[in-house]
Amino acid sequence: MNRTLLERVRCMLSDAKLPKHFWGEALYTAVHVINLTPTVILNSEVPDKIWFGKNASYDHLRVFGCKAFVHIPRDERSKLDTKTRQCIFIGYGEDEFGYRFYDPVEKKLVKSRDVQFMEDQTIEDIDKVEKTTPENDRNLTDVDPMWFPIHNLDNVDGSVQPSEQHDDVDDQQLGGGLDVPIDDDQEEHEMSHDENTDDAPEPHQVQLRRSNRQRQPSTRYSSDEYVTLTDGGEPECFEEALESEEKKQWLDTMQDEINPCMIITLMTW
Repeated sequence: MNRTLLERVRCMLSDAKLPKHFWGEALYTAVHVINLTPTVILNSEVPDKIWFGKNASYDHLRVFGCKAFVHIPRDERSKLDTKTRQCIFIGYGEDEFGYRFYDPVEKKLVKSRDVQFMEDQTIEDIDKVEKTTPENDRNLTDVDPMWFPIHNLDNVDGSVQPSEQHDDVDDQQLGGGLDVPIDDDQEEHEMSHDENTDDAPEPHQVQLRRSNRQRQPSTRYSSDEYVTLTDGGEPECFEEALESEEKKQWLDTMQDEINPCMIITLMTW
């Protein structure tokens, strides 16, 4: 029997890749398995059944030396700690369905029932396993800062080419008092542009493009009402303001209400 136990201990340690100082745990596990194995001397009966008087259970058996994840009790960890520890299965406890494990990080024995076994995996070179912290973890590497080139925006050509799709100026945009809606982004762009207009050269005069759109009377009012509204002698659109005799007065009024950059943009459109 001693030779049988010695052969089993040697095979178990070799298969689990465990060092020799685990021979005691391997011996205890080998004896536990033998007591659950039918024996010829006992007429093929199981020693554990004869001793305790009940059928033996094999559901709790696990591969010796396999990897296991043992649950950490709540009172032994903080809220940010992991809920399991990686251990090595080394035997069975005295209590029913209890297991014994070795924690290679803490270098201590652990006894638990709440565990997840990985019977097809083992932890090799457990003597080389050391505690790792975020400060000395080799998997964490410093990332060099990235530098991006800054281009000189003064050299960017800011000329605007007139587009055909903006040839027509809507009467609602340039009618009456020239109330042109300006969004927040456009105001910020104009404010930043005003700061640089002192040193900027005068803009080139852009030739106006006449609209070929056929004018139609408004459908919101009757003919009499429309004549009453439009008979004030004031231009109805930007082109009419430039063609009228009070062209200079209209341009002066525009300059008082809209900055020069906006005038250039409207003339380009």
